[in-house]
Formats: sequence, C-alpha cells, structure tokens
Amino acid sequence: MNRIPPRFIALSIACAASGCSDTSFLCEDDNACVRDGEPGTCEPDGFCSFADAECTSGRRYAQNQQNPVGGQCVAPDIATSTTGLPPPTSSETSPPPTTTSLTTSDTTSSTTDAAESSSDAESSTGDEPPPPPANLAFVTSTTYVGGTLSQAVGDAACAERAAAAGLEGTYVAWLSSDETDAIARLADARGWQRTDGRPFGDRPIDIGQGRVGYPLNRDEFDMVQPNVTVVTGTNDEGENSPFNCENWTDTTDANNFRAGYSGQTYVGWTSGFTRVCDTEGHLYCFGVDREQPVSFPDPAARIAFATQTEVPGTAGVEAFDAQCQAEADAAGLTGEFVALVAVDDSPAAARLELDGLPWKNTLGVRLVDDPADIAGEHILAPPGATASGTPITGRSWIGALGAGADPDDNCGDWSTPTTGRRGIVNQSDQWVATGGTANCDEPQRLMCFER
Repeated sequence: MNRIPPRFIALSIACAASGCSDTSFLCEDDNACVRDGEPGTCEPDGFCSFADAECTSGRRYAQNQQNPVGGQCVAPDIATSTTGLPPPTSSETSPPPTTTSLTTSDTTSSTTDAAESSSDAESSTGDEPPPPPANLAFVTSTTYVGGTLSQAVGDAACAERAAAAGLEGTYVAWLSSDETDAIARLADARGWQRTDGRPFGDRPIDIGQGRVGYPLNRDEFDMVQPNVTVVTGTNDEGENSPFNCENWTDTTDANNFRAGYSGQTYVGWTSGFTRVCDTEGHLYCFGVDREQPVSFPDPAARIAFATQTEVPGTAGVEAFDAQCQAEADAAGLTGEFVALVAVDDSPAAARLELDGLPWKNTLGVRLVDDPADIAGEHILAPPGATASGTPITGRSWIGALGAGADPDDNCGDWSTPTTGRRGIVNQSDQWVATGGTANCDEPQRLMCFER
C-alpha cells in the first residue's frame, strides 16, 4: 500500500485552488518521475528527484516554481519509507528491529541491537521489505493560549492537526501535569521521526536525556516553524515543571508555563524558558502507536562539537583553536579542529574548508547537506554535543551576526575586554544570531569544527 504523503495532499489541494499548470514534481511512485526520458526517484516527501553527481546523496529535487525544495540536493539521511503509512496488517510481514539506539554511550541495549543488526545484515538476501515507518512527531502550525490547555485539550488539538494533514494514528501532546509527566505519556511507544522523515529520537529515555536528533521544527504539513515558542509545562528530563499555570487552571499573567523553542535540541526544545499563562504557543505532538527503533544514519562527514570548557573572549584565536584541538584529542577524534569565530576582517565560515564533506555532530546528526550552508542563518541541526558525545547547551563565542557575516563585536579581534557576540550551541534556527552579547572577560563555550 502506497499512501500519499501529507505534503503531496496539501500541495495538490493548493494547485487545484490556484490552477497550477505543472504538478510533475509531485509523485506517488517512481513511475511519475520521468524528465526528458530520464527516470527519477519518488522521494518519501512526495517530490521527484533525479541523478546529480554534485549532491552527496547523488540525487537532486526537480526544479519547479511550486516545489519548495526544487533544485535542492536530497538529504542523504532522509527516511526511505513514506511518513504516515498505516500500521502493517496481519498479512504483512516486517523484519525484526535492526537499528541501534541513538545513544553513543549506551552499553547493554545498544550492543545487543548492534549485534542483531550485524547478524541480520549477514543473513540478508536483499529481498526483505523495508522496516515499517516510525512514529511521527511534529510541532503544530497553530497556537494556543497556554493557560487554557490541559493534557486532554492538547491531545484533542494534536488529533485535529494530524487529521487536517492526513496523518493517521494516535497522537498525544508533549504536555506535563501534576498527575502525569510528558515523557510518561509516550508509554511503550518507540521511535520518532519528523514529517520530513528525519529522525528525532529513539526511546523515551533517550529523549529524557536530551539525546535527540533533528529539532522538532517541522509541523504537521512538513513546513518549517522556525524557533517558535512551544507550550510544554515540562522540565529538562521530560517531567512536570512547577511552571504549569497552576496545573493548567490559570489563564492570567499571574503565573507561568515552562516552554521550549522548536529550533533547539538538548533541553532547550522542551524547557528553555517560561512565559506567562495568557501567552500563546504551539504544541509538540507525538505518535504513540508504534515500537519501531530509529537511529541516526551517522553519514560520512566531518565532526563539529561544542566545548565542555568555557574560555574568556580575550584568550585569543590561538587559544580557542588549542582548546578545540585538546578536547577533540581527549575524545579520540582525529583531524584538525578550529573554533568557529570571526577573525580579522573575515567571517567565521572562512576558517573552514567549504568544498569538502559536510559536518555532523558527535551524536551522528548531520548539520548541513552542503558545506556552504554552514554560512547561512539556518542549519539542519546544531553541534549540540561535546567532543565525547554528551548533549550540551549554552552560548559560544562567534563575534558576528552569522557564520557567514563579517566580524561585529568580536572582542577587538579576541584580545580586548569589550563585548563579543555569541551563538547558541544547541540551536539550528538563526543558530549564531540570537545568543546576544557578553563582556569579553566572561568565559563562554566554543563551537569547534573539523577543518
């Protein structure tokens, strides 16, 4: 059974209403993807792609004015199964889970999974069906007044949003109360991916420990909701926060709710700040029907990480690079590492080689598909972890309003106790433009990139 992806449905409806003359970029299967006699691939998001040796994945989306990803390289780690598929029926067979846990420091469970995966791979005949799809997770495109929510109201909102986008299954809101923690609401479900197919998290315990992949900034229609406020009432570990609008009974500005940012990972996605109870925010919605392990693809890429140690902005670029290299060496990482900071009259990105492999963080999550994208305002995922693979948050020196921007407040080229601009190590939307400034004698983290 081949179910049409939600984005395909939404764009088809839009085209019907506006009279689009060309919908050849939309597809249900590979047979719909032919360009001047050249066969293409129907990607899981419902768009056609064609061979392109310049892309890491070897495929590029077809160019079309109605196609929001037209002309872009297909992500090498995009899920190979269409999101939103119905659960297998009794007549369908699926292989046992063969993926490892997302955690890099797990011992028992990940070792067992890895061994099973290796055994399955050796005995594979190549005829096995692909694994069933994981649960979907998304941030709502709509907002709600925080104090008017409850878990029942949140669940109803998630169900309504899923139905509007044609997503099947049962969804619960990532919302805690005095009675039930948000993480407990995931119950026995396992494996979540965003509506674009990129993985978010494997087990509830991983999510509670902040070991998440791509930020939940995709809504039910697979559109980006960049760094929006999300109502959670939930702390760093997925448990109830004392900031929950008096257990969701106060709609005034006399109390607060805990909230997250959709563009962040580790802790910030669920517990980054508080807002008063009459403030509007989005909701996170999690499917809970499946137990399908997911993993980060861990593609061939250079490494990026955030330092555990904080360094004064007056320490100088050589000291910054030395700190990056020392932490990389201690973690057993090979290669040359430099700090992502704006120096002299050059942007921070100028310190990197932009014609090599892209970067991934130490959890195995790709930051960009094209290395040149590191200079942009938005990346796929942040460094967000130390050299040894521990999720981390905090601000880091950058010295500019973007990785591709000229120096602006860079502590007098990192030698003067003035002020310096900072990035946020676990944020992907406007990732180096929203960290504010700090006095240069105040230590901050560094974002380190393999050159």
